[in-house]
Amino acid sequence: EAFREIFNIESVVMPDSVTRIESLAFLDCWNLSEIRFSDNLKYAGHNAFENTKWLSEQKDGMVIINRNLLYCYQGSEKDVIIPDNITYIAEGAFYENKRVESIIMSDNILETGSSAFGGCTNLRKIRLSENLSKIESYLFCRCFSLKEIRIPDKVTRICYASFDQCMNLESLTFPKKHITIDPDVFEDTKWLLNYESDFVII
Repeated sequence: EAFREIFNIESVVMPDSVTRIESLAFLDCWNLSEIRFSDNLKYAGHNAFENTKWLSEQKDGMVIINRNLLYCYQGSEKDVIIPDNITYIAEGAFYENKRVESIIMSDNILETGSSAFGGCTNLRKIRLSENLSKIESYLFCRCFSLKEIRIPDKVTRICYASFDQCMNLESLTFPKKHITIDPDVFEDTKWLLNYESDFVII
């Protein structure tokens, strides 16, 4: 929230040392219209530019920073193919999108922010990048229509509550190696509720 509600900011120049913009950093900076982003930017937090003139002037369905960071999706397509040039997906990029039903990631995507697909209640199918190393916290939280998912082989950690309340998730394919699984990852999923043993073994 570093610059939140500083209404008279009109332009920002970020040095190339900046690699992350955290959540709500420029929220409600209504007059912010010109931004020179760091060439090394890899992460943008949820609603970092919400209610700015810069965001309101973005007309494409996908708001992309520096050609490789997908900041948010504001299109109307049900089936979304993320472009090959994208390597990072921002936190909350598809958050609570009720239209999207399927998403295809290319293998060029290296990282997603937390809650990137959270609350996409009609999301039925997603193809994850084979080069993801981590499933972020709340990544698919409350994706009620998601029924199956394959965790890519390079994933070494599934973070807190990443599939929480995916009530119809019943089929999971895991990497054939050790992975770290945080608490509440599969809370309230059909896969966990229907598990027939006292010990849940992956």
